[in-house]
Amino acid sequence: MRKYLRHILPGAAIFLLLALTAISAWRQNRLHSKRTALQNPDVYDEQAAMVESMAEKFLDDLDLAAVLDPQGGIYRILCPDDTLEQLFTDYLPSYEPQETLGRELRSRIQTKTGKIGELTVIWTIFRDTEEAYMDYLDELLVEQDSKAEADRLDLFVIKSEQLSKYCGTEVPVAMTMDELGIVDGYLAGQYSSLRSLSALYNGEQRAVTWELPCLVWLYNRKIAEEVLGTDDPNAVSAAIADWDTFHETAARMREAGYRMYSSFTETYAPHLPSVTRSWINSENAIVFDDAVVDWIHKTKDEYDAGSVTGTIRRSDEWKHELRSADDIFGFFVTPHEIHSLIGEREDLAVAAGPGSYPSDASWLCGAVGSDNRLLTADLMKQLTTDTEIMRAIFKGTGEPVNNRYVMQETYSAEIIETEEQQSADLQSDISPDRSEEEPIAEESEAQAAFRKLLGGQNPYRIFHEVSAECELPYITVYDRRLGDLLAESYIPYFKGETDEASALHAFYQNAQIAYPDLTG
Repeated sequence: MRKYLRHILPGAAIFLLLALTAISAWRQNRLHSKRTALQNPDVYDEQAAMVESMAEKFLDDLDLAAVLDPQGGIYRILCPDDTLEQLFTDYLPSYEPQETLGRELRSRIQTKTGKIGELTVIWTIFRDTEEAYMDYLDELLVEQDSKAEADRLDLFVIKSEQLSKYCGTEVPVAMTMDELGIVDGYLAGQYSSLRSLSALYNGEQRAVTWELPCLVWLYNRKIAEEVLGTDDPNAVSAAIADWDTFHETAARMREAGYRMYSSFTETYAPHLPSVTRSWINSENAIVFDDAVVDWIHKTKDEYDAGSVTGTIRRSDEWKHELRSADDIFGFFVTPHEIHSLIGEREDLAVAAGPGSYPSDASWLCGAVGSDNRLLTADLMKQLTTDTEIMRAIFKGTGEPVNNRYVMQETYSAEIIETEEQQSADLQSDISPDRSEEEPIAEESEAQAAFRKLLGGQNPYRIFHEVSAECELPYITVYDRRLGDLLAESYIPYFKGETDEASALHAFYQNAQIAYPDLTG
């Protein structure tokens, strides 16, 4: 706090301390408030409104320019692409983009600038592989304490699969929501399943996302009509509701001359919610969960039977089939992949699958050691908790957002107050036409365009439903890389180029090269 007080007049300093004291007192009672909220939603709304009002008054009364250092304060952001910068430009009224300063390291790093009041925002956009991006981020975080305050990283972006590394370790690199002053009242609209993903160490949430990233089943309507007798999303969801029915449906597709899916790894991520233990046990040894073993055997069987093309997910071949193949029943994809990859097709629709997994979302983390904590908190609140801004993002992009109130508006005029009530409603009030061409109130051009990609289907209730159950269980810092190595090692086995024992040996060998600390 001393970092901020140097730049504030004495009267403002007193106000700041009083305001933070009041917020701290509220935090001490937040557990009681949460219990009360589950019993009485009206009380919860009243308390959430109180917090919102307190925070708004605090920010209105505070001289933000003074807090941020009027002598040329700098706010530094690291991200893997320009998605976040575009959100700032389109949806944050206080942000003004400035210029692109250049590229370096063979064009991997692009630097851009912007303004929030008198404060300069410096963007470092590192476009490279996931591993290279994490290596670069690691270097910045290791050097954080030794740098001058103006040179420190303030905000960084990670993907869902990186949450365990940056939010689940005992030595923190990302600030908790409590440290940022983002109390539970602000986070009430976010899906609890997504909130828990970044609360991997001591149950403390350390990252937030505006996206709704959970995988859904994108299927060919014509094939569904021919083989299943209907292309209704509810019926298709029932045909792949669990892995037994999924493989039964794959057999029906084969009999009709169609393949069930494209990539060897198409079904790996959706299998992960079924796992019951981590990849690594207490003795630091690699262990195979039954769900992973089941995935290996079922993938081999499906490929041998002709149900799988044999592409690599997100490869050019996989993308080509996603855009144009008329003999593949479906793909597991995120809403963003639907939006960005399927091109001009209008013969597709989405259904809920046998497993919902959060894939590839962008998460915001406030870097420990940042001297701009208040601004980080304000930016996180605006982009991931402010209902009006999230509604604007939803309408402006057509892609679903991490706000259950906004998402429910797409199919229901009545807002559900608690997630417990929400879950009960989803179980008891699912109509046969729950997601087929339902109207959207005040539909935007982007939402209409998104629905056009799906032949007019309103997919947002399905996105809402699967996101309420999205899981990333038993995640460790090893899991994402081990999953990739598993696929890499077993693909020759799936293709019949080697036997299962050789694939297993290759996996252990590759795993121990990647992680020398692990045992066999």
